[in-house]
Amino acid sequence: MNRPSTFLVLPFGLFGVFLLAGCGDGVPGTSGTVAVSDSAGIEIVSNPAEGQWDEGQGWRVREVFRLGGVGGPEETLFERPGDMVPDGEGGVFVVEAGEMALRRYGPDGTFLGRMGRAGEGPGEFGSLNSAVALGDTLLALDVRNRRISRFLKSGELLDTRPLELDTSTQGFPMRLIPLADGRLLMPSPQGCAMPPPEDPRAAGRLNVTLPPSPDDHALPVEGPVTRWVDHATHAIYGERICSVRPSLAGHGLALAVRTDGIAAVAPGPDYEIHIFRVPDGAESWSGGALDAFPPPERIIRRAVERPPVTSDDRRDYRESRRPADLTDPMSREVWEAIEAALDTTRVPDRYPAIQELVWDDRGHLWVQRRGAWGEPDGPWDVFGPEGRYLGEVALPEELSVRLIHEGRIWGMVTGEFDVQELVSLEIEGH
Repeated sequence: MNRPSTFLVLPFGLFGVFLLAGCGDGVPGTSGTVAVSDSAGIEIVSNPAEGQWDEGQGWRVREVFRLGGVGGPEETLFERPGDMVPDGEGGVFVVEAGEMALRRYGPDGTFLGRMGRAGEGPGEFGSLNSAVALGDTLLALDVRNRRISRFLKSGELLDTRPLELDTSTQGFPMRLIPLADGRLLMPSPQGCAMPPPEDPRAAGRLNVTLPPSPDDHALPVEGPVTRWVDHATHAIYGERICSVRPSLAGHGLALAVRTDGIAAVAPGPDYEIHIFRVPDGAESWSGGALDAFPPPERIIRRAVERPPVTSDDRRDYRESRRPADLTDPMSREVWEAIEAALDTTRVPDRYPAIQELVWDDRGHLWVQRRGAWGEPDGPWDVFGPEGRYLGEVALPEELSVRLIHEGRIWGMVTGEFDVQELVSLEIEGH
């Protein structure tokens, strides 16, 4: 989230407790009527604003522990935390890109060890961009060294495989998404390059690796299998510079993929989610077409009102983009490029409905609603496996959710002075 906001701690005893307006997956309540229809073989699930759970039967979310802050042991301080991966014993591995290491924490927050360090040798990282679990192993992406390292969860390095990656066409992947058949999806975010392209909306790209072969040491990368324009950013171009900056109210790519290949994507600014299956072959995606994903099997909709973009929002956003020192020639060029982009880019009348999508390990889809400029993003909506809206989650405002697994929510909270804290929440009555 690129907007300033605050984190409110609710005074519920020793730990913060938050309420979910709903209950477990029992008998649906009578709060709203879900309409399910069929259109050309696509199931359309139209949800009302109200959830299916009755009032007063909500899940309770309890803070189990919080690590970080200012001072303390090195293993409790976070500089650039990234992915979180379940360790199979109730704890997590946390990518700490600042340290170039995977840290392991137990269910109670106890530090259990680390694997990896900065370098180019076996088990070392030039950049630690992402990590995922695949079976009983951990895969760690190192874009700088263009390779993927495979570890046992006990910490032993199994092997390191080079990536056959063409960055000129496939970009620089910043995330791994594992599939049960051994393939890896690798999104590459939108970037910019000089000289400016004909279409300044330089698109993000989604690539896929083939399953590893015992006879082939390298991992071939196919793609891009699809591309998308990240409307949540501007590609800024000047005579000597190019940069990607956050936009005011554009929608970005919200994509969540389960290991069984069931994927959810929010293709536009409305509250609409497409559920599709990841194709077996790269050629079955979209042919690399812009903003194209495989045909959905299900479309989930919900009746919500998107926040309006006000004139104050537009003014405050423009002012927030202004460099502090305009006496520097480079800063002036950056500001002139930003102003040119702002003056020529249409700002939507309303903010997009959806900020983020996350699957949990029970097949629920968690959807975070987008907030207005200067406000925190909204609560999380929970949908059952059949696409029915169940209820609403209220989590700490600054919590960036990284993992929902075995009744726990794991994420990072960014506090004052950008101090990072690891937070684990337990879902009670789940």
